[in-house]
Amino acid sequence: MDVLSEPGIWLAFSMFLLFLHVTALMSLLVKWGALPLSIFIVYFLQSCVMAPLAMIFMILGAMTSNPEIVFYVYMLGCLVVCIPIQV
Repeated sequence: MDVLSEPGIWLAFSMFLLFLHVTALMSLLVKWGALPLSIFIVYFLQSCVMAPLAMIFMILGAMTSNPEIVFYVYMLGCLVVCIPIQV
């Protein structure tokens, strides 16, 4: 159960959930090509959004001694990304 405390596991899990969410949304909006479009969208989000978020997390991790703060900020960031996609 020590694996569940690793942030990388939660990052991979949340990116997989985001991918599933985007794939389901694109399949409702696009007749053909929902899977390649969702792969591109998740890749774009991961390459353009995750780098600044990773810097924020590193700064927060250096400023605080509590690693749970970084996890809460990450989950808030996931909500900020998922809610506009759904609306």
